Amino acid sequence: MTWGARLAVASFVLAQLALPLCLVECFPFSMLTMSNFRSGPSCRYRAWDEDGRPIARHALKLHRSVGVDPEPPGGFGRSYGPGLAEFGLVAGPTRLVGHVQDALRAYPRLRKVVVEQEVWGPQQGRLVLLRRQTFAIDNPWYRP
Repeated sequence: MTWGARLAVASFVLAQLALPLCLVECFPFSMLTMSNFRSGPSCRYRAWDEDGRPIARHALKLHRSVGVDPEPPGGFGRSYGPGLAEFGLVAGPTRLVGHVQDALRAYPRLRKVVVEQEVWGPQQGRLVLLRRQTFAIDNPWYRP
């Protein structure tokens, strides 16, 4: 292999490693992750139908509004539009129940859903689970 070929291969490999770091924001060093989130508590939601089958967070608009949910290791994912979970804000029971009931309009065959709200936040310099609540929410739009 000639020196010119070696130089071409080395340049190609270096470009493959360096260009993504220069042109693409890489999680967790992206601007979104490092500076745009408010400090303070945030929520994580899980939902199930009355038979215990899981329901996707985005189906009931319980996903995070900022960025993508969940934040993937590679920094790329789907954005589902506005959702209830926002960094720094915790929805109270009245807001949560109203929000889920509005989202259930699209699911008239679901009689009831169970939603678990986990509130995470800083405590003594660490991120900890502050509380976990479970809500059984009836669907006002239910049609058997």
